[in-house]
Amino acid sequence: MCASVAPIAGALPAVVAAGARIRILSIDARPTDVPELSLPNRGRTDDHRSYEAIGGLAAPRLAVARIDELLDVVSDSGFVFAHELAHLAFFHLAGALRAEVEALYVEATELGWVAEAYALENTDEFFAVSYTDWLRARFGLPLRREPDEAGIFDRLSAVFEALARDARE
Repeated sequence: MCASVAPIAGALPAVVAAGARIRILSIDARPTDVPELSLPNRGRTDDHRSYEAIGGLAAPRLAVARIDELLDVVSDSGFVFAHELAHLAFFHLAGALRAEVEALYVEATELGWVAEAYALENTDEFFAVSYTDWLRARFGLPLRREPDEAGIFDRLSAVFEALARDARE
């Protein structure tokens, strides 16, 4: 948990000020069991996963992850808690850092090849997926993708470094 939270702690004061929170769910709970995240007739995600089967969800004021998702930091679907926390951070990110992420997202969607399709669905998904990629690089874990030649991953890394620096100051 510390590996997921500490680097993005610089964004947390805005998350707290907005009244947003993240919850850890028991192993037998589904994110869609949480009333605020349960929508009638919710079928599948845009990438065809069942909402009933995913380990985490985020909305502007609430993110959830199952406790068993805290253990996996290596697989392609690892760092679920960090991913959902990053959504909250982005939803409440303001100023120059948010503008920089939004500009990088536009550039990434125009290029297309610098990130996976899931990351390019929207700006907050781009931020959350990139944050978990950055954590893997930071902790020397196997990368899901190589940094791109366009430098987008490097420029996003600078955003995450700024948030980590803000947390230390």
